[in-house]
Amino acid sequence: MTESLRLHDNSDNRQGDPVMRRGQFRSRFNSKENRMRRRFVSAVLLGAVFLGSVSSFAQSVCPFGLPDDVCALETKIYTNTDFKSTEDVRSVMVGLKQLLMNHVTDTNVIQDHILGLVEQVVGQAHEVRAPREILAEEVGQPDMIGVYDQLSRYESEKGPIVPLDWELPSEFMYVVLNISRTYNPVKDRTEFDWGLLCLLKTEKVVEQMQVIRYPNEVIFDRQAGIGTVSDGLIGKQKVPTFRIGSEEGASAPKEGLYLLNIKVKGKPMVNGWFVLNRTTATTNVVVRSPSPHEVMRTGNPTFQWDRYESPEFKPFNQTKRILNVYSLNGGHRGNIWWSSAVYPGLGDSVNLTNAPNETGVSDLKNGNYTFRVNFEERWFFGGLLIGRHAVTEVPFSVKK
Repeated sequence: MTESLRLHDNSDNRQGDPVMRRGQFRSRFNSKENRMRRRFVSAVLLGAVFLGSVSSFAQSVCPFGLPDDVCALETKIYTNTDFKSTEDVRSVMVGLKQLLMNHVTDTNVIQDHILGLVEQVVGQAHEVRAPREILAEEVGQPDMIGVYDQLSRYESEKGPIVPLDWELPSEFMYVVLNISRTYNPVKDRTEFDWGLLCLLKTEKVVEQMQVIRYPNEVIFDRQAGIGTVSDGLIGKQKVPTFRIGSEEGASAPKEGLYLLNIKVKGKPMVNGWFVLNRTTATTNVVVRSPSPHEVMRTGNPTFQWDRYESPEFKPFNQTKRILNVYSLNGGHRGNIWWSSAVYPGLGDSVNLTNAPNETGVSDLKNGNYTFRVNFEERWFFGGLLIGRHAVTEVPFSVKK
């Protein structure tokens, strides 16, 4: 029996699966997208009534007024796609890319409809294709580096979770595309930034990385000096990294199709692409302790926040929490303590010595600091991990 996309709720009971128990990879197709889809169908049906073309609409599988190529691919997705088949999923993903190119100047209604189809396919691909046993090993771990070899072997045998028509250069482990919403409660101001963090097998091999919002809006370009660029090491394993991204600003990245060009030393250019849709969080993380500019009387204070899930969260999203303490002493900002955990559970408070995977100081000296809490919701898209971040930073001081 093939695993094609279903419009009904296809959730089941997986109490023994720690990943599925959290609902991270269950696609619920009676969710907000389908309610929106039904409202869209109702709206065009109402329009058809006024146009006197109800009978014509009733004979169509797709909403009235939907372009023929969009209708054809939508029908294929919902009725004739085996999501266990790498080639089937790759075919519809490439088809969706082509639709976004064909209709880039069309109305928002048409473009949003195509983006909704992308999200449905990505969600169902995670439901059917995700290696849950491997991903369950990430629970509580600081990052995905530990499962890289297993995940690579799985994808070599079974295909990627969301297969596309391009692959990362072999010098890459992961590319994490981060879109961050950062809230400053002192100034009551929210800013946005985004970019790509590349985890590499070899240091300083990236000659060029370019991101273009289709058709021709250059967002980042290493060789042209567009965007901030840095190389470094990450984690206890000291994995080489390359970063390119934006400064913080007032606007989030636009949704739609993006082209990604990657050139490593001694290799031809890789021409990739990705889609941004509902990738920016629309709410802030609430920090309960410290309060802004609070004076703490201990060098090991308790940090507390409200449990967070963005309105954009999807059951197939993987979750991660990153905590940092920055020192503001000595005229510069330095990261002196941090903790990170994939699938962090429901805890909403830590201190310097009981946080998962904590690294750094165990006691804060008298001085000025910032506490930063970052909740990430992410998913696979070909060789990329696309991450939606909600961040809040609160300044405080220690005076023992």
